[in-house]
Formats: sequence, C-alpha cells, structure tokens
Amino acid sequence: LRKSGAYGNRPLSPPPRRKPSSRAEREFSRWDISRYASAVPRVTIEPLGVTLDCNADESVFACARRHNVFIPTACAGKATCGLCRVKMLAGEANVAPINRDEQKHLGNTYFITKLRLSCQLRPTGDITVRIPDMPEPKKLPKL
Repeated sequence: LRKSGAYGNRPLSPPPRRKPSSRAEREFSRWDISRYASAVPRVTIEPLGVTLDCNADESVFACARRHNVFIPTACAGKATCGLCRVKMLAGEANVAPINRDEQKHLGNTYFITKLRLSCQLRPTGDITVRIPDMPEPKKLPKL
C-alpha cells in the first residue's frame, strides 16, 4: 500500500514490534485476551469492595444473596418493602430503566439520588453500586 500526502509517497507498514524482554512478557504476548474476558455481568458492591459475577437475568439482590453479601430487605426480593435500595455509582447504561415497582417506592427522584431497588436491578454489563445504609468497613490498625 502506498499513501500520498505531505510526506510524499511512502509504503505503509505496521509499527516495529518490540521483542518481549522477559519470560513473563513473552508468555503474556501469546495469550488470546478475548478468551479470558468475562461474558457475565459483574457487580461491585461498595463500601465492601467486593465484585460478584451475576448470572444472566439475575437481580443484584439475588446475586448478592448467592454470594453471601447481605442487602437489607423485609420482602425477600419481591419489591414490596423498598428496603433493598442501592445507589448507582457506575454502569448506568448497563441496567434497564426504572420500572413501575421501583417508582412506587422511590418516586421520580432517581435522576437526582441515583437510588434503585436491588431486587429489580438486573445488570447487562458491569456496574458499581453502594449500599447507602452500610457503614464503612473498619480498617485494621497497623502493627
């Protein structure tokens, strides 16, 4: 291929490849990264800092319960109590819009507060949520 322009006609070529210097770099360069990419949605729950893998069409509440992460509730995930609120921190594009059950408990303040019901929140991609009533985990003192 030839490209004409300000520098005249010159062949296009890929940039020179740098030879991997260490054994680890050589091994890593042989990997097919797409093979290791996660196809399932991942939910990061703050302030715990845990990341959970969700099944297809699984709510954040059900995913957290399956991984033994406690989200407060009185209705066991049926959208009747409104206690399982979580605040969206990242990944709003990876969830469905607010539904009627959520509007009943949260009103039209979602765009201001970013609160959603975890039992109705079904991620299609990676998201980060915060449990608003959970205190920050205590840090261990340094020895």
